[in-house]
Amino acid sequence: MDLLGLLHRLLDAWLDLRGRLPAPPRCEDRLSGAELRDLLIARLNANPGDVHLSDSTYDLYPGTELARFLANDRVNGTRYVPEVFDCDNFARAVAGAEAVWQGQPDPSRRGSTAFGEVWGEWPGMGPHALCFWVEPETRQAWLVEPQNDAVFPVPEGFRAYLVVC
Repeated sequence: MDLLGLLHRLLDAWLDLRGRLPAPPRCEDRLSGAELRDLLIARLNANPGDVHLSDSTYDLYPGTELARFLANDRVNGTRYVPEVFDCDNFARAVAGAEAVWQGQPDPSRRGSTAFGEVWGEWPGMGPHALCFWVEPETRQAWLVEPQNDAVFPVPEGFRAYLVVC
C-alpha cells in the first residue's frame, strides 16, 4: 500500500471513529498549564524547552476512563510500516483520536486533557515515541504504548526530548 492509500485508510478510520465515539471522559481533577508543565518536566525527565502545552487548563480522568478510550481506539490495529507508519505515527494517531474523543461537548469540562505525545530516549533501546496520561489521584504520569495500548510507569532512566499536549 502506498502512502496515499495509507492516509486514506487512516482518514476513513478517523471518520468512522467520530461516528461511534463513546461518551467523553468523566474528569475528576484539573491542573493549570503551569502545574502540568512542571509535573511533566519532573516525571518524564524533560528539559523545560522540550515541553509544549497549548492550553491553560488540563482535566484529569481516571484509569477506568483511559481503559474505556483504549478499548474503543482502533489505531493499534494499523500495520507497522518502518519509516511510513512507525512509532511516531502511532503516537500522533492515538493522541489525535484521544483529542477527538475528549473534545466532544460536555458542559462540565473546562480544558483539554492531560494526555499527549512524548518522544524520548528509552533506556537500553534508544529513541521511541509514545503517549502519556496523567492519573488524577496520584498525579503520576504514565506511558501508553500506542501500538498495543499497554499502560505502564515511566521507566528509570527514561528521558523525554519532546512532549506535546
